[in-house]
Amino acid sequence: MFGLIYIALWHAATQGRTLGPFHARELESYIALSQAVLWVSVFLPSGLDIAQQVRTGSVALEMARPVPYVPRMMASGVGEGLYNLAFRSFPLIICFTRLGGVSLGEPGHGGPRPTVCGRLGDRLAHGGPVSLSRGSVRFLDH
Repeated sequence: MFGLIYIALWHAATQGRTLGPFHARELESYIALSQAVLWVSVFLPSGLDIAQQVRTGSVALEMARPVPYVPRMMASGVGEGLYNLAFRSFPLIICFTRLGGVSLGEPGHGGPRPTVCGRLGDRLAHGGPVSLSRGSVRFLDH
């Protein structure tokens, strides 16, 4: 949700123009991909939770198992990262490409599409009334 709002704000600020060497669509794509990557990294535990296991004493039980401790903890961290990628980041990328109109291809190919974020950004730029309620966006026309 925050990513879509952030994209809409940048769309309103740039109004489809270039901002330095960057086109507005490139900025929107960068925001979408950075939000998706954030979901991979934000849920990973720091230090693979080894410090917590030492603090609670559960490291003794883990080291008594027939599997080497450090490789098992590293495999657990990689598994968590892959889970976050598959079930948190990829769905976000799909939502951004479908709802936000974010293009993962070359800028300018295919032309701009009217999107929820683009129309919301246009309304914010021109002061038009917008109603946000429970996951839906309505544009209030007089």
